[in-house]
Amino acid sequence: MAQDYTFISGPITVKRVLEEHHQQQFMRSGYRFRIINTWRSALPRITDLPLGVCDFRSLNPDDVVESDRVRPDKTGEIFHVYFNPEHKWHYLDNMTDREPLVFVSYDSMAGNHARCELFPIFFQAFRISELNHFAALPLSILS
Repeated sequence: MAQDYTFISGPITVKRVLEEHHQQQFMRSGYRFRIINTWRSALPRITDLPLGVCDFRSLNPDDVVESDRVRPDKTGEIFHVYFNPEHKWHYLDNMTDREPLVFVSYDSMAGNHARCELFPIFFQAFRISELNHFAALPLSILS
């Protein structure tokens, strides 16, 4: 399970995509910005391999580790999460290509008021056909 942005890489990404005059406006102290992910299936309906999201309230800080993300043109940082049977997962059963999933990947003012006390949303695709193998995982099916 991974998260694309850490407390370091989130601001770096925002600076990279904003023009300089917008950086001066949006990167000032006290200004809040978020990075939002939108995920949608390329298939008409997902019957296996949905995108699961982990309830941040079920994460323990010891489960999370920063990792290098190395690309040919740059090096960055992402979060990875160690398995913990206490994690609570959610996914849309039989999700269609008309049901996008929208979630916060980075919030410059993370905290209880942001509905994201320590970490943003972690996500991972998984095989529904293998759920019996992970029967101990507390999963919710939202539809």
